[in-house]
Formats: sequence, structure tokens, C-alpha cells
Amino acid sequence: MPPLALAPAALDRLFDDRRDAGRRLAPLLGQYARSDALVVALPCGGVPVGYEIARSMQLSMDVLPTKRIPSPNGAGAIGALAFGGEPVFDERVAAGQRFSSAQINDAIGALSRELGGQEHRFRSGRPPLDLHRRSVILVDDGVGTGWTIRAAISAVRARNPGPVVVAAPIASAWACAELTAAVQHVVCVVAPRLYLSVALWYRDFSLVPDREVERLLALSAHQAAGQENREEVTIPSPVPRTARS
Repeated sequence: MPPLALAPAALDRLFDDRRDAGRRLAPLLGQYARSDALVVALPCGGVPVGYEIARSMQLSMDVLPTKRIPSPNGAGAIGALAFGGEPVFDERVAAGQRFSSAQINDAIGALSRELGGQEHRFRSGRPPLDLHRRSVILVDDGVGTGWTIRAAISAVRARNPGPVVVAAPIASAWACAELTAAVQHVVCVVAPRLYLSVALWYRDFSLVPDREVERLLALSAHQAAGQENREEVTIPSPVPRTARS
């Protein structure tokens, strides 16, 4: 697979919802089907997309809570943070704002606690999947500036994975070009030069509640366990009957 994989241009460019987007993204990741790869979805919007990919490809799915770092002066976001990772900053935005290191640390501290709460709530007691030397498919419902997915890449890299792939139904052409230098593959259905907003590419872009994230993560874990059990079952060969004399 090339560093950047796109669907054919003739494909309808409007997704019904995130589940539909995941079903249309999955075929582009076919080389990872039934492999040791893991799907790691960014909640909340990336989870329905990731669920459909994991289900159709018979892979396990995990989540990685990730959020933008709010500017201490309230003027947008200055970067992003993923649970268990280091913050990444948009230097172009941060350079134009004035705030102290203490203010930034306070913002990051509050965000870390929020992400930790999400991590605990979403898992419902299940441990995180072991990414060590496993191919990881990072999934979100859209990539605009790319800072949240960059934070996720940083957090995943700290867990010593194998190849890392970024997959999204819709991503800006700028973000795709930037991310191809950071991961093995970038896979998306549509990569427009004029991105505007991810919501414009979905007929239904309604909020994904936390309880739906919990439900899909639990369902994916159940399906993965069932798949493992089926693979472990062996059917003995029939014992040939001895011909009677």
C-alpha cells in the first residue's frame, strides 16, 4: 500500500453517518484484515467508524481519548493531548498568543484529568490492548488540522507498536500530506483541498454519547473474544472404520 491511499474519485462523497463511513473505509485497509493489527479509535466520533472497520476485518478495537488543548485566554486551541502521551502544540497558533508556562501547565493538567476519567469510564474495567510490535490503525471520523491525530500518534509510539496507520473517511489534503511523513500509511476515502468542516461530509453528524462509545467498545471486545474462541476450536479427524472380515 502506498503512503497515501484514496478511494476512487467516482465514489459518492457524502456519508450517511459514521457507521456508513467506517464500512466504506474498511475495504481500503484490506491488507490488514484478519491480521495481528489493532484498531485504535479516537472517541467519541471515531469509535463508530473504528467499530465497523474492526467488525468487517475481524480485528480487535481499543480507544484512545484525545482532546485539543484549549488556549488559556480562550482563543481556540493551541494543540492536542492524548491519554498517556505528551502534548503536541500548533506552534503557529501558540506563537500569536500570550500566556505563561503556568497557565499552559494548568490547562494540560485539567485536560489530563478529563482524559483519565474518560479512559476509566469507557473501558469498564477492561485493560488496554497491548500494542507492542502490533500494527496499529488509528481511526477518527475526520482529520482537519491533524493535531488530535498527531497527539494520538505520539501516545501510541510511546507503547512501542509496529507500523502505524492513520485512517479516516475524510481528511484535508494538507493534513494527509503532513501525516505521510509521520506514519507508514494514511488511508482515507476523500481528501479535498477545500476541507471547511468534517460535518459537511456527513448526512448525520449528530453527537456520539459516551454510553454509545462504551457499548461499541464492549461489543467489539465480545466479538473479538468470540473470534478467538472459534479459532481455538479444533475438530478431530474421523477415525476410519476397520473393515469387517
